[in-house]
Amino acid sequence: MGTRSYYLYGDSKGTAVVFALIALGLFGFKYLMYIAPDNEKVQNAQAELQKEMNDPIYQNGRKGFPEKFYNYWDALRLWNLVNENRARDLQDAFNILENQHFQESQMQIQAEIKSLQEDIAASSHRAAVNSGIAAASTTISAITRK
Repeated sequence: MGTRSYYLYGDSKGTAVVFALIALGLFGFKYLMYIAPDNEKVQNAQAELQKEMNDPIYQNGRKGFPEKFYNYWDALRLWNLVNENRARDLQDAFNILENQHFQESQMQIQAEIKSLQEDIAASSHRAAVNSGIAAASTTISAITRK
């Protein structure tokens, strides 16, 4: 019985080495097949982005554009305002978009105030219920003491 258990459990170092080699092989395969090519794609995309950002046409177009609107979503909204004839030119689109930003911030503030008011109302309701329970408990205690 003793020799049989040796054969089952005595070679655990060799098994660990085999599993470690398999794990290293799988990691190496993953690195070579997936990670390295994706890292190369990221580096190529970053180089392309830097090349485009250094383009003189891009730099000249950016000069007259307000910095606060210089993001993808605002540029798209500006384009839609002009494209849908809601603004005659880019200056009108800037003004409309600035007004929309102000209205959106006011709506967000109103939503926060409403949420706070609902929380206060819920807290007041809980306090009223708890005080009612306390009053009933005090009344019951007073009656049982007599």
